[in-house]
Order: sequence, then structure tokens, then C-alpha cells
Amino acid sequence: MTTLEKLEELIYKGFKETDERIAQQRKELNDELVQHRKEIDESAAQHRKESDERIEKLWQETKDQWKATDKRMERMHRQFSTELNGVTDSLSRFSEQTVFPATIKLFNKRGIKLNRLYGNMQEHLNGDNMETDVIGLGPECAVLIEVKLRLRQEDVEEFLEKKLPRFFDFFPSFRRPVLYGGVAGMSIDSGVGRFAYKRGLFVIAQNGDNVRLLNDKKFKPRSFSTPEDNRFPQRKSIAQRTKRRA
Repeated sequence: MTTLEKLEELIYKGFKETDERIAQQRKELNDELVQHRKEIDESAAQHRKESDERIEKLWQETKDQWKATDKRMERMHRQFSTELNGVTDSLSRFSEQTVFPATIKLFNKRGIKLNRLYGNMQEHLNGDNMETDVIGLGPECAVLIEVKLRLRQEDVEEFLEKKLPRFFDFFPSFRRPVLYGGVAGMSIDSGVGRFAYKRGLFVIAQNGDNVRLLNDKKFKPRSFSTPEDNRFPQRKSIAQRTKRRA
């Protein structure tokens, strides 16, 4: 073998060994990549499993909380309904058993003759409605009484603003020349009786098993059958005031 042939053989052998090493390295690298990918997939699967388990646990806890909340709401609803029924029953008893039977006697003592009483009346008008507690009727006057377990100032204001001005609109057959208003309370907030008194209302309060009028002999009731009232003058419109000045 010539020197050239030996050189060619050595070169060929070197290339072959290099190719083999590259192939081996490529195989080892590919094996590492496959193993790494497998580890990643296994880790991701484990994370997904753990995540699914956490989600399922949270969902179950949420459902348990909802179920517990529903039970609490149901108990609260039953309790509220019981308390509301108790309040309604107490108000009905106070109105029907105490205020209603005493109304004619109380007002007759004040010289206001009543001969008929109506309790818990309701009428509708143009999509609106009005509910009343006690209505007293006489030959010349009508008395509308609002009854509350606890009489507050806002109750008096609403009665003055919404019921008394529209009473004869809802109950035209009860129309009389004079309409008096009264408020009654099993309990009356401080200052509310005086507030109602100053606005011309009769004030009825519980007195043991009965009721009594808190208005003294100096009291002059306001008639709500017409807007004219010397103690509560109506403000003139801007046009009327301007015309008068001109």
C-alpha cells in the first residue's frame, strides 16, 4: 500500500469515526429531548390533575356554601314572615279591638258626631290604590284615622301629603262638608304627637287597655275637605303675585 493510499484510508477512517460520533451525539441528544419532553408531559399532567382536583374541591366547597346560605336564607325568611305576621296581627288587633270601638265615643265627647264606622277599606283609582284603617262618618263630617303600632313623623307626613288630600277622590260616597284627620299609635315617637297636633290632626294614644285623645280642649282641628284653611294658607303662584304687583 502506497503512502497515498494509507493517507486516504486514514482520512476515510477519520471521517467515518466523526460521522459515528455525530450520529451518537445526535441520538443521545434526541434521547435527552424525548426524556425531557416526557418529564414535561408527566409534570403537566400532574399539574392538570392537581389543578382539576383543586377546582373540584373549590366547586364542592362553593356548592356547600350555597347550600348553607340557602338554608340560612330560608330560616331568615321564615323568621321574618313570623315576625311580620306577628306585627300585622298586633296592628290589626290594636286597630280593630282598641281604636275602632272607641272612635265614636272619643269624637262624640269632642262634639263631633259620628254614627257609622268602617275599618280596613281599600279602593282603586286610575291604577292607584288607597288603604284606610278607620273611617268615621257623621251627618256633617268624616274622620279618617291612620293607625300604627309605632307612630313616626314620616308616617304623619305621608298621611298629610298622600291620604287626606285624596280621600274623597277614592271614597266619593263618603264626601262630607268637613274632613278631619287623626293618627293613632300603640307607641308614639317623641315629639310626633305635638307635630301632628300642630298640623291639625287628632292624636290617639294607648291608655292601658283603651285609648285616649292627646289633644287638649284648646285644640282646633283642621278640615281637610277643602284646600282653604286660615291656619295653613296656600301660597299664591308666581303669576298671581306678579299680576297683583302690576
